[in-house]
Amino acid sequence: VLQATDAGATSVLQPNGNVCASSINPQVILKNWGTNTLTSAVINYKIDIGLVQMQNWSGSLASLVTTSVTLASIPVTSGTHTLTVYTTLPNGGADGNSTNDTTYQTFIVISASGVSLPFVEGFEGTTFPPAGWTIYNPDNQTTWARTTVAAKTGSASAYMDNNNHNANGQI
Repeated sequence: VLQATDAGATSVLQPNGNVCASSINPQVILKNWGTNTLTSAVINYKIDIGLVQMQNWSGSLASLVTTSVTLASIPVTSGTHTLTVYTTLPNGGADGNSTNDTTYQTFIVISASGVSLPFVEGFEGTTFPPAGWTIYNPDNQTTWARTTVAAKTGSASAYMDNNNHNANGQI
């Protein structure tokens, strides 16, 4: 049952996947779940268990319509993080259904410092992927792996089984 006043953050567009920056400007989808036109809301967001940031939104959002909102910059550090976004005070009052207010997005911040050139990785260590490397595997199927069956130098290499799996999107 639709409530008269009900807003929620339905998804996070950015950040998504790997980020190479010291701060992010989250981009989220705000939805009017209510029957009344949504004219204002507070969008709250935080990284992990950090301090909650608040951003006021105003506009005119008809019932069941969404809009993209870019939030103010928030600092991030290297590693895996979770962005939590939730709405409060739709049209300045109580939310008719708080169960649809919140969305989450996990992302990885990669150090922006880089490495010295020339860069060489022989995959000789048994840890795979090596420290500082991340595998992006959107279909959660066959992905990059370490092998000692083939190598250019040394005794190991990284490979993707393209013969038995369509590896489009594997990074």
